[in-house]
Amino acid sequence: MIELEGVTHRYGEGQPPALDGVSLVIGAGERVALLGPSGAGKSTLLRSIAGLVRPTHGVVRFRGRPVTGASPGELREIRKEIAVIFQEYHLIEPYTALGNVLVGRFGHLPLWRVLLGLFPRADRELARRALAELGLADYAQVPVRRLSGGQRQRVAVARALVQGGAVILGDEPVSNLDPATARMVLELLCERNRREGTTLVLSLHAPELALQFFDRIVVLRAGRVVMDRPAREVTPGDLAAAYGVRTPGAPPGQGGGAGIAGAL
Repeated sequence: MIELEGVTHRYGEGQPPALDGVSLVIGAGERVALLGPSGAGKSTLLRSIAGLVRPTHGVVRFRGRPVTGASPGELREIRKEIAVIFQEYHLIEPYTALGNVLVGRFGHLPLWRVLLGLFPRADRELARRALAELGLADYAQVPVRRLSGGQRQRVAVARALVQGGAVILGDEPVSNLDPATARMVLELLCERNRREGTTLVLSLHAPELALQFFDRIVVLRAGRVVMDRPAREVTPGDLAAAYGVRTPGAPPGQGGGAGIAGAL
């Protein structure tokens, strides 16, 4: 489904690489959690997959088609299949919650319908259902500028759900949610994965959620993949070592579980 081959990206000449020779293959229907400290390259990796960042070196492929170097028309076709939940939400402030969710259907409609706001009834029902699943049924007609950060984040998740693509990428999609709501959102995304085979690639700041909901853990540090392992094989000590955390008295190069919570 997704392949990164030797992907390196620098945001400026002389800057350290945000990604440094990353190679990954993600199969259809996988649930992959990206972990790592702030600045590890998780956001850049996700943006590279979506074609929002063009790597300095290397290539990204989606279903065998190059994303890197694709024409604008080719990118539009690829992005129909890739829904992105942005950390900054990327919502349209004057629009209502329902209007923002319907943005996820733009790629499936002729331009004239989009410009006139003439969405088919089925699309409106789909958007309302997604808002209801996320506990926002009563906020459908509320402008998003009046919503809290957590509510905005759920609107962004609903928009990704209605897009209907083969892949959902999420950049810290539950970071502004309380623990119960975060679990509810992840359960919804995983249900989509089980029911429709949607591939999930989400960056998370909570390793315990990654271990509970995902079947593969990829940890980045300083732009490099330092762990890529099935979740069932990962221990707290493994995560501590991958994050570069060392418990007092542990030999150099060996991590420990005790210090990982504080480091994250």
